[in-house]
Amino acid sequence: MLQDYISDPILLTWVRRLEICVGLAHALSYIHYDEPREFSVIHRTLDSSRVSLNDEWEPKLSHFEYSMKIKASQRHDSFHTNLVMYVRGYGDPTYIETKRVSHKSDMYSFGIIMFELMCGRESIIDSDTNKYLAPLAVTHYREKRLDEIIDWDLWKQMDSQTFNIFAETAYNCLNEERSRRPNIDEVVTRLEKALEHQNTVRVFFLFHL
Repeated sequence: MLQDYISDPILLTWVRRLEICVGLAHALSYIHYDEPREFSVIHRTLDSSRVSLNDEWEPKLSHFEYSMKIKASQRHDSFHTNLVMYVRGYGDPTYIETKRVSHKSDMYSFGIIMFELMCGRESIIDSDTNKYLAPLAVTHYREKRLDEIIDWDLWKQMDSQTFNIFAETAYNCLNEERSRRPNIDEVVTRLEKALEHQNTVRVFFLFHL
């Protein structure tokens, strides 16, 4: 599972983390809506323990037992649920407070996974004190101190432009105003751009060794 490698900057290099994020974003895009399919799916319990990795480090989204299947025409709506289903450390605050879930709830969870991969930290930093990665990452991003909570071995691998694209996207996914979070297709485009730029920098560096 992806969760098992979050804190390993050697096996899970920065480029590999970008590739996993792109692959996971595509998987989420597929379940949210794939034209001309007539239904859409909200995962609801997305977290890094529900992402498996094959021998090529390609991600596969799993654990759909609590997902919601809705009409494709309703994919921009929110839905009331009697039972709020989410994973601690990944739950959309709006969903938890209102019991209304939407695709943007998945985007919040995806943003947490992005920060996990960027920082090399799990979503729950200290279970005993209820210290979570989300508020820590948001605060450090706003204060332009995100590098202080990123694993040093990962930080050394990051190109500045790629870092900026990735960090801004993760931060946007955690927007308190749910409607202002990006949809998954926007995120796919941004992450592909970040990966392309990181690979360009890597090739340039290797060429000039």
